Amino acid sequence: DEGAANAATDALRFVSDTARFSQTKTQVWEDVLVEGFGGALVGCKHGKASGKVEITIKRIPWDRLFRDPHSRERDFSDAMYKGIVTWMDYDEAVRKWPDAEDALAATISQSNSETYDDRPKYRIWADGKRQRVRVVEIYYRTNGVWFQAFYTEGGLLSGNKPCEYVDQDGGAECPLILFSAYCNRENERYGIVRLLISLQDELNKRRSKALHLLSVRQVIAEKGAVADVAEAKAELAKPDGYSQVTPGIKFCVAETADLAEGQFKLLAETAQAM
Repeated sequence: DEGAANAATDALRFVSDTARFSQTKTQVWEDVLVEGFGGALVGCKHGKASGKVEITIKRIPWDRLFRDPHSRERDFSDAMYKGIVTWMDYDEAVRKWPDAEDALAATISQSNSETYDDRPKYRIWADGKRQRVRVVEIYYRTNGVWFQAFYTEGGLLSGNKPCEYVDQDGGAECPLILFSAYCNRENERYGIVRLLISLQDELNKRRSKALHLLSVRQVIAEKGAVADVAEAKAELAKPDGYSQVTPGIKFCVAETADLAEGQFKLLAETAQAM
């Protein structure tokens, strides 16, 4: 089946190029590394003129995603539900779901928000000033079959039907593909950046200590070596400081270069580890 395999490979390459999969993959990967998880929605669009159907792969920002908190697998294969939260203009939502205008109107009428933020605070379903509503697109699994639904606070907009996205056997599959870098015992997702925080703290501390040791002087002196101790300290802190000392009484500046060098060595090790 070499010919069929080559044809399938060419088809996959065509879909990948058309859907800009390489760019989308890079964006999702950055979310996975930094925020801990990310995902994309696989769908299709119909060309109005050509009538052709094109596969689409759309990256969903990590802060617009939600998922089953009991899921432990990195690819969320054990999740019972996952979805997307979208803030939409009220008029746009009505155009998209004309049969659910009552639910949208009920949501916007209960708004007590006066924010102009792009992402209003949690638990707010509508923004009265900017006339926007929160729409939830949820995918949930029942008896092994994935279903899709759109809803807002006022009620169901559409859905509660099996997903149109299917697997190789024709069964309904979830088109929202999620992935995470790491998962701890509390099922919290995190990326590689969290593992670097302690190293970054040490890096900052070592650099600060080395700079401090290079910019201060320690003095060993007998009592009465200088007339004014405070004035002597102030002069020693200057690059061109000058202090008069009493002859015959011990007064010497202690070397701290070895301490600074030690901090620099530890700094280099931390930077290498990072």
